[in-house]
Amino acid sequence: MTVHKSKGLEFPVVVFPCDLNIHDLRKSQDWYDGSQLNKELPPFLVPTTKNLLEADAQGEEIYNRNKSQNELDNINLLYVALTRSVEQLYVITGNDGLTSKGELNTSYFSGMFIDYLQQKGLWKDMQSDYTFGSKQRKSQKSNSDSNAKNQTEFTSVSWKDHQLALLNSSSKLWDTDRGKAIAYGNLIHDMLARINSEEEIDAVIQNDVNAGLIAKSASEEIKTLLDKVVSHPKLMNYFSGEYESFNERELTDGFHQIVKPDKLLIKGQKAVIIDYKTGQPEEKHKAQIRNYSSVIKQLNFEVQKMILVYLNDDIDIHEVQ
Repeated sequence: MTVHKSKGLEFPVVVFPCDLNIHDLRKSQDWYDGSQLNKELPPFLVPTTKNLLEADAQGEEIYNRNKSQNELDNINLLYVALTRSVEQLYVITGNDGLTSKGELNTSYFSGMFIDYLQQKGLWKDMQSDYTFGSKQRKSQKSNSDSNAKNQTEFTSVSWKDHQLALLNSSSKLWDTDRGKAIAYGNLIHDMLARINSEEEIDAVIQNDVNAGLIAKSASEEIKTLLDKVVSHPKLMNYFSGEYESFNERELTDGFHQIVKPDKLLIKGQKAVIIDYKTGQPEEKHKAQIRNYSSVIKQLNFEVQKMILVYLNDDIDIHEVQ
């Protein structure tokens, strides 16, 4: 099971074999505003490498923003992994936390653990295993009879023999009922998570067209829907740049609860929460956004508004009290 899928779950024993660089941006890309180089140059994707630091102020801002976000996302990942176990937790890392000169490198998970051990006065250069607490298991494995049967033989038939086709691109679903559902549901939801202002709509759409996620013929329909959201009288203020926007950012109450609101807007110590939904309004949607509010208040922010945006044929706005 991945760490992401384990959120909100608990297990008697957890094994976490992982050591990564929390600042690794080798696979990361971001949009560069080409108009600053040439007025006729459209936005284009650039790899977020250190080369951006030598480009210009925009390149430096893109690199530092992605580095900070990547660091926070990976620390959240580590937090989730370390808080899933009830009885026993086994952490297995590499040795990248120390450089070839023996210097500490806290960009890696292993470096963070070594730093902790050093602060506690427990670190020893030649020791690789450290144990804390008791190994004694509290729970006992159930010996109750099970009706489950072990399957020892399987019959395999190629999917090609059944005239099946595998779709690896959402663009092939357009102009179908399912495609329309995707347009107004998951896909739009994902695109809105990347939009902070009206000016970014075209770049986000073009990116998804280039990636084969949507057909070019569907881009105008999607742009119309996104424009409706961003320019809606009750929402346009939140896409104006007046607020600092955090899209799908994981937040924790400091215990075991992690929440991920679609859009969190911050101005000073005041916050606005926006969550996107499809279909009909339900009480569970209100309960979910109230839970988001509870966690954000624990972070010493005053929640001014909780807004549910229903993405159907018409944009329906519900302010939750």
